[in-house]
Amino acid sequence: WDYSQLNPSAPYSYLWTATGDAEMGLAGTQLTAKQNAGGYNNYQAPIWRGKTSLNMGTLCLNDGGAGVPYNHKTPCTSHWAYQLIQYSLANATQTTSNKRLAWGADWGSLGNSSFTSSNGYTVSGHPRVSYSVHIVLDPHTGNPTQAIALQAKTASLTTLTASVGTVRTSGIAGIGRTDTVTYSPAGFSPIFGTWEVNAAANNNLTLSFAVPSTAPSTLDSPIIVVNNYTRTTAPTQVLFNGTVLVANSEYFVSLRPDQSQLWITLNKKLAGTNSFSIVN
Repeated sequence: WDYSQLNPSAPYSYLWTATGDAEMGLAGTQLTAKQNAGGYNNYQAPIWRGKTSLNMGTLCLNDGGAGVPYNHKTPCTSHWAYQLIQYSLANATQTTSNKRLAWGADWGSLGNSSFTSSNGYTVSGHPRVSYSVHIVLDPHTGNPTQAIALQAKTASLTTLTASVGTVRTSGIAGIGRTDTVTYSPAGFSPIFGTWEVNAAANNNLTLSFAVPSTAPSTLDSPIIVVNNYTRTTAPTQVLFNGTVLVANSEYFVSLRPDQSQLWITLNKKLAGTNSFSIVN
């Protein structure tokens, strides 16, 4: 294990099997530095922050026994982040078939306006904590959970602007909430990891996505939520960099007429500056 580096992307956790190419995981929609996730009982977290299994320092001394194999070189099971197969291994020689995969917040964090999380960042648990996660089920060889987590970093560096229509700068703070937050970057909602925009009065839209060269990855398959879309049918044309796209192949549309919304998944990997338009 390696706790020597801060996670620059979204919080994530995953398990995989050695008997087949399969992985299941969870990945957040926003940066670890912006949210409290993945923690648990973190009062001993500072002991292991910055350490590795080769340079652990303090051994775990409270996992239910004394001496080998209880004084093992993994953090105590009561401190495993994300409760990953937590309490399934009583000592260093036991095996398990447990597949527990959870999502947590640091002990005592809720209601705390400022604290250092087990991930090493200063975050807030007041007045409310909301988070969303991607559920990942994919071949392990593709490193899918980490790839999804990295998208949060790329999204945070992306600039979205509109020449037709507008980019939303704020929205609901979380599921079941009525208070709002300022989007950072503009347009990006962490609830579903979507890009929120408003269509022009004629239901048309032209956007520009600028993904800088400093981004750690391409911006993959961005989901664009077009609000104030009053048509009950899909756009006449969807264009990417001036080229008309093929529906159900290069993009996918979901209409929500009761919400005056058009959801479009753009089946592209974005790097540099790219234009996106809908025409009616």
